[in-house]
Amino acid sequence: MSKTVLLTWLLCCCSLVASAQSMDDFEAMIKRGNYHASIVIVKQQLDARTDDDQVRFQLGALQFLHAFESAGQAWYRLGYRDGLLNFLMPTLRMNVDASSQPEPITYQQFRAIFQQVLEDLAIAEVTLSEIDSADVALVATLSEIGMDFNRNQIIDPEEQFGRNLFALMGGFPWNHDGIPRLETRFDYSDVYWLRGYCHLISSIIELAMAYDLEEFWNVYAGNMFPKAQVIYDFLQEELALKPDDHWSRMVIDAIAAVHLTDLKLQDAARVHKSHEHLTKMVSLSRQMWASVQAETDDDREWIPNPRQTPPFQGGRITEGMVVGWQDFLNEFDDILAGRKLIPFWRGTNPARGVNLHRAMLEPQDLDLILWIQGVGAIDYLQEDLPVSPPGTWQRINEMFQGDFFGFAVWVN
Repeated sequence: MSKTVLLTWLLCCCSLVASAQSMDDFEAMIKRGNYHASIVIVKQQLDARTDDDQVRFQLGALQFLHAFESAGQAWYRLGYRDGLLNFLMPTLRMNVDASSQPEPITYQQFRAIFQQVLEDLAIAEVTLSEIDSADVALVATLSEIGMDFNRNQIIDPEEQFGRNLFALMGGFPWNHDGIPRLETRFDYSDVYWLRGYCHLISSIIELAMAYDLEEFWNVYAGNMFPKAQVIYDFLQEELALKPDDHWSRMVIDAIAAVHLTDLKLQDAARVHKSHEHLTKMVSLSRQMWASVQAETDDDREWIPNPRQTPPFQGGRITEGMVVGWQDFLNEFDDILAGRKLIPFWRGTNPARGVNLHRAMLEPQDLDLILWIQGVGAIDYLQEDLPVSPPGTWQRINEMFQGDFFGFAVWVN
C-alpha cells in the first residue's frame, strides 16, 4: 500500500470517528439541556470543519432548542402562571414550573424576552439555511430532549421537550410515564421543517410586538407574573387570594383585557416582517414536501411520505393529504400575495372579501373586537379580486378528517 493511499485511508477513518464522536456528543447535549454551553462547543467544531454540514445541522438544532429553553428559563425565573398568553401564543406554550421566589418584571422586560426569542430563532434559521448537503441526519428520542428551565442541572419530567411538544400537538401516543417516546431520525427534509417553524413563530411574535400592549399589560399582567410591575398597585394586593378567588379575579381582568384590544400600531415594519416570515414559511413547506416525496428510505421518519412508516399511530399520510396540503399552500400563498381575498364573514355578497396582503403591508390600529364583528376590516374590503372559495377550505379540511389544524401544527 502506498503512503498516499495509506494516508487517505487514515484520514477517512479519522473523519468517520470524529463524526461518530460528534453524534455521541450531540445526543448527550440534547439530553442534559443547557444549550448555551453546547452551542459554544459545536461552534468550535464547525470552525475547525467549516464544510461539515452534519455539524452545521447539529448547531442549528441546538440553536433552535436554545430559543425555547431560554424563554422557559425566563418564565421559571419570573414565576409565570398559565394564562391568556398561552391562548394568544400557543406556539410558545411550555410546561414550566414557577419559581417559589419570582423576580419582578416590567412591560419592557416582557417585550425583551420575546425580542430575544426572535433573535435566537433568526440565528438558528441562518445556520440551517447554510446546509447544502442532503446527506445529513440527527437521531433524537423526543422524550430524552431536555430543557433545564430551573437551571438545576437536572432534567425533571416536566422539562422534557417531548412533553412540551406533544402538549401542544396532542393526540399522539404516550408511554407508561406519560411522556412520548419516539426515536426519530431527522433528515434533510426536516431542515426545511425546522426553518419553517423558525419563520412561523417569528411571524406570530413580530405581529404581536408591532402593537402597543402596555394597557393590556397593566390590567392583566398580574395574572401571568406574581411580581409584574403595573400602574394599578391595588391589582397586585390580591396575590394572596385563595385559588377560587384568584380565578374570579383572572376572569374579570381578562374581560378588561379584551375591552382594551383596540391596539395602537407601534411599528408597521414588524407587521411587514410578519408577512415576510409567512411567505417564507410557505416556500419552505413546498421545499420540504418536495424533499419528503423524493425519499426512498424508511428510517424513523418525522415527516413521512405515503410510502414511509409514520412516527406514531394514526399519523399515516396519504397521497390525498399531500395534495390537500399543496392546495392549502397555493390558496394561502395567493392570499398572502394579494391575488385572492379572504371570504368576508358579514353580509350576503359572495364577491366581497378581505385583502390580507394590504392589511399586512398597509397596517393600521387594530381593534380585534371590531374585526370579529366585521366593521374593523372595512378599509381592506374589495370586490375586484377572486375570493378564495369557502368550499376549497371545507374540502381541504375533509381530506384531513376534520383535523387540519392538528396536521398543520405537525408538518408546518
